[in-house]
Formats: sequence, structure tokens, C-alpha cells
Amino acid sequence: MNRPPPSVLLATLALAAAIAGIAWLTAQAGAERPAWGQVAFAALLGALILGGLLGRMRLAWLWGRSLALLLGLVEVVALGGALLQGGPRAPVTLALLGGVAAALLGAFAALGRRSALAWFGLICPACLTPSRTAADLLFRRVRCRKCGNVW
Repeated sequence: MNRPPPSVLLATLALAAAIAGIAWLTAQAGAERPAWGQVAFAALLGALILGGLLGRMRLAWLWGRSLALLLGLVEVVALGGALLQGGPRAPVTLALLGGVAAALLGAFAALGRRSALAWFGLICPACLTPSRTAADLLFRRVRCRKCGNVW
């Protein structure tokens, strides 16, 4: 299997779109703009996760899926706060917040599909049960919760 399945491609494109949306929102922030170090760290982390997803790295899958859920929920809360605040917000900003939230939550869902789990080698070869449990710190090996197999 040399090409990633559609679920991994969709997740990668959704994460790239979310990163671009967040970058645009950050550039428009004005006085509330984060320091360049924070922006550089976020850009580096995003690039590492995207590269790791395409490189079939389980640790990138874990971080990409976890951060997509966490940041997607943060964006939903930010969008809800912007709507409840009632202040003057540009419609494009509200639409972009919603788009970023949808992209992040979509990436989370796509990385949880069985085809994505198979791409990252997260299906137990002994009992064919999906497993998301790392057997070591860098997620190079996986432990099956059902049968205890480590691969």
C-alpha cells in the first residue's frame, strides 16, 4: 500500500486547510496577535504532523487526531463566544472560524476510520481488532487491548 487511503488524504487536506485558516486569522488579529515564537512553534508542529501523517508515523496519527479534536472544540467555543458576544464581527471571520472548526473535527473523524487505522498499522494482525494503544513511548509498537498481542 504505497498511496494513503482517501481518509488519510482527506484528514491531511483538512488539517492543511485548518492551518491556513488559523494563519489567516492570526495575521488579521492586530494587537491581539501572538508572539512570533508561538506562531513559529505552531507552524513547525503543524508541518511535522502533516509530514508524519503522509509518512505513516503512528505518533503523528496520535497527535494529529488528538490535537484536531482539542483544537476543533476550542474553535467551536470561540465561534460560540463570537456569536454570543454580539459585537461587530466580520462575516468572513465567523465563516472562517466555522470552517476551521469543521476541518479540524472532520480530520479527527477521518483519522478514526478503519482505513486510516490500517494505513498506520493499528489493526491487530492476530485478531483484526483496531487498537490505539501504544506499547512504547514513541508509538513504534502497538498493543492490542483484546488479545494482548504486540506488533
